[in-house]
Amino acid sequence: MIGEILSIQVCPSPGAPPIPLERVRAVADIGLEGDHNAGEVSSGTSKAPGDWQVTLIEEEGLLAAEREAGVRLSHADSRRNLLCRGVPLAHLIGRRFRIGSVVLAGARQCEPCKTLEGRTQRGAVAALLHRGGLRARVVRGGEIRVGDAVEWQREHQEWRRGDVCISTDTTRMDVDVVHGFLSRSRWAAGIPRETVLRSITGALCFGVYEGERQIGVARVITDRSTYAYLSDVFIDEGERGRGLSVWLMECILAHPELQGLRRFVLSTLDAHGLYARFGFGPLTYPDRYMEILNAGVYQNNGADGDSNRAAADSASPSA
Repeated sequence: MIGEILSIQVCPSPGAPPIPLERVRAVADIGLEGDHNAGEVSSGTSKAPGDWQVTLIEEEGLLAAEREAGVRLSHADSRRNLLCRGVPLAHLIGRRFRIGSVVLAGARQCEPCKTLEGRTQRGAVAALLHRGGLRARVVRGGEIRVGDAVEWQREHQEWRRGDVCISTDTTRMDVDVVHGFLSRSRWAAGIPRETVLRSITGALCFGVYEGERQIGVARVITDRSTYAYLSDVFIDEGERGRGLSVWLMECILAHPELQGLRRFVLSTLDAHGLYARFGFGPLTYPDRYMEILNAGVYQNNGADGDSNRAAADSASPSA
């Protein structure tokens, strides 16, 4: 599920006017740079530690307040850091969600207070009751920009073997680590970080984790009904030889949304042995396939067009 950030603001002190921004840096376990709620919470307040690192409010809530109660409030009036559209904030309490490459965790509802009514107009508290937004903490830092997608998942699949986990929860994905994987690969050398982020958002992704450390990834580009393309399979060089690529393939093929597909394809340079174990083979009708290949899209000297080269490095029978 995907929504959007419409505007950003920070308040340098509790009574100061909000400052609108096009972008802001979120710091893990701290909050937004330049905002008075970042860092330690002052004693004597009702704010629990971490509750107020970031605050969000829905555009839909502000519009409903005007439509139903005649109370017109702007983003600045709300004093929430982020204004979003298409994001059911109440459903994100206790859950992780991603804004660009930043990962937040919903803490609790951010109900309106009497101070809001004193600064705006009578009836504002009642108008925003139960739709005053969300308090969240920063799990993984980075930059938040106006126009960034807000991504969350209703549900995800997870498999475990000891301390190692394979999960389709994209909010766990470490974009910097995945970008590092791919930028070292032969097929995606030079790939921009922003492209990697969009590719994660637009696909069914499988992350491999040891504890919280990401050690592998695979993407399936699919309509979840008839067709799928396996891409960007990668196990970290230091973790190969543990059977992770085989287990990753088992989990991919066991995913409930990848059952009953008419066609499941991939491209590989020399990992044929790995994929043959799972039923992949040469194209039945190779003469029917056509493509537009922009091999040099990431670098001047081009890539080799292979989509799963790194998996071959962990594709031996002992992998």
